[in-house]
Amino acid sequence: MTIGVGGELVTEFFASNVDRQLASDNAKLVGGLGEVAEKALDDSNAAVTQAETAVTKAGLAEDASGRAVGKSSRAEGTASMAMTLASGARQEADTFEKRLGSAEHKADEAESHLAEALRRAIEATAALDKIRLPRSLTNIPDLVSVLGDFKDTEYAFTSVFQDGESIELLKSIDTVLQDAGWKKVKPPPGFPAINIYGKEDGNAVPVGFNQGIDIVVDSPEATESLLLQPIEQLPVLVRAAMTLRVELLSNLSPQANDTDVPTVRIQKGESKTVRIAVGKKP
Repeated sequence: MTIGVGGELVTEFFASNVDRQLASDNAKLVGGLGEVAEKALDDSNAAVTQAETAVTKAGLAEDASGRAVGKSSRAEGTASMAMTLASGARQEADTFEKRLGSAEHKADEAESHLAEALRRAIEATAALDKIRLPRSLTNIPDLVSVLGDFKDTEYAFTSVFQDGESIELLKSIDTVLQDAGWKKVKPPPGFPAINIYGKEDGNAVPVGFNQGIDIVVDSPEATESLLLQPIEQLPVLVRAAMTLRVELLSNLSPQANDTDVPTVRIQKGESKTVRIAVGKKP
């Protein structure tokens, strides 16, 4: 009886230890499974979070893509507008270039018109001076020197226009010829006549009605034959008269022309005197 009970007790003791061991192992297993399940849950939650983050990022990326598309469209529109503006600017530049060319052409025309206006103004001033200013001789020393080559040539004033300007010009010519050594002789008789120097000196000059300065000289040869000869072979008196005409034409102010001092008139004759008529201002 005692042994049997002891055996049962031993058996129960071993059974109890086994149960406890099994219970402990089961508890550990259950605990391990719980940890695994918890970790799996955490991993699942992390995966969900990552998925949500990925979805959010995808949404942001989509939004960013939309904005990029919008910006791209706006950039394309801006580029198109820029090309339109550039084209307009090119057209404006071409128009400006054409206007500039036209302006330069007009400037050239204006400059040409101005030059023409200045030329006409100078001519008008010269014409006005010719009307307004009295005639006078210039470069007197040179004039005297050139005419001095014909020293002792006889001269006479055959007429003078009856105004102060013509009388003063006659006096100037008379002074130059005297200084050049020419010899004045009495003028031909005429009425009315003017005492040039205001006194009875026997040199009263008849009143004339011609224009400009007229020079006459005689030559025993006909004019036609004289024109065929070189100037240095012409008679001295003719050369003296021609030199006087050229020098008066070059040294008369306002500037003289053929109307002021006509070509020397050569007459067939024997007179040794160069005859000078001082007419009114042309």
